[in-house]
Amino acid sequence: MNGQVIGALITGSATILATVLGVLITRRRGRTPEADKPSTSPVTERLKFSDVAVDVSTKYWYEGQAGSTQPPEPRDARWYIAKSGFDEGADLPLRATLLNTGDVPIVVSRIGIEVVKAHKTWYSGIYYGTAPSASPIDSSGQFELRLRTMNDVARGVGAVMDLDPDSDEADKWYEIGALGSMVLPKPMYVPPGAPFMYTTNLKQYDDDMPTEAVLRLWIQTDSGEVRSDEILVTFGR
Repeated sequence: MNGQVIGALITGSATILATVLGVLITRRRGRTPEADKPSTSPVTERLKFSDVAVDVSTKYWYEGQAGSTQPPEPRDARWYIAKSGFDEGADLPLRATLLNTGDVPIVVSRIGIEVVKAHKTWYSGIYYGTAPSASPIDSSGQFELRLRTMNDVARGVGAVMDLDPDSDEADKWYEIGALGSMVLPKPMYVPPGAPFMYTTNLKQYDDDMPTEAVLRLWIQTDSGEVRSDEILVTFGR
């Protein structure tokens, strides 16, 4: 057997061995090559909101299927959250799970909420009397936002709240597209191939917002912005 043949066999064996080792390493890490997004991919492909839920710290809100609203609710919302009673001033804690499918860490420096659109329903006869006040949620490992203190959000929400209930505009969803955010006191470090959970507590949500709103969670990372799928939030007055 000549030297060229022997060299080809050695090169081929080394290539096969490297491939097998690569597969074993990625399996040991709990990922496959197809699941890894390289650092050159946009951050919106590498970092995903895999889940949004009502945090267990509240008894005032629940998750479920969208019911009937007037006008009909947006059908493209991925998550639906509603209020379970008439207690006023209830905080809305949204617990988000991020998943970094990339091969490098991602640093999150700001978090926020985008109010996509909203609608206000003027109820008549559904509830009478003075609603009890809701107990505030103690801040512990959460980030707090008061949406009506954010200028852009306040202008959009104020326009919805000030609509004449007898006008044609009052029967439609009002496009807002405003973002309220905060700088994190300590950036969040999201390692590759791992989930990460955080909670955004919207203070006294039902005091500030219309009865129906479509929201998106928002984060600013070292590679750009990421938004969640739409969340439909409803409650009664």
